[in-house]
Amino acid sequence: MGPAEMRFFFYIAFLSLVMLSGCAGDAKPETPVDTFKTYINAVKQKNTTKMKLLLSSDSIKMHEQEAKAQNVTLDDVVKRETLFSEGQKVIEFRNEKVEG
Repeated sequence: MGPAEMRFFFYIAFLSLVMLSGCAGDAKPETPVDTFKTYINAVKQKNTTKMKLLLSSDSIKMHEQEAKAQNVTLDDVVKRETLFSEGQKVIEFRNEKVEG
């Protein structure tokens, strides 16, 4: 490998490192309330994909079993089984505790 090829490799490696470091933001992990607010917005937008992403794996398994028993799709169960009623306007948050 000659000097020109080494220089080219160095520039590519350096550029890759700079680009990767730009991706590492100062984002804080979401709190339970933040996650719930995101879930509420997903329900309002009828975005079942986002709703499923916010549910735990155990919740998804439970919904899959329910969907199979009722012969409906997982999306149907996720849309129907929200944590609040459709007409509910106020949700209170209190005693949020985050450890770890």
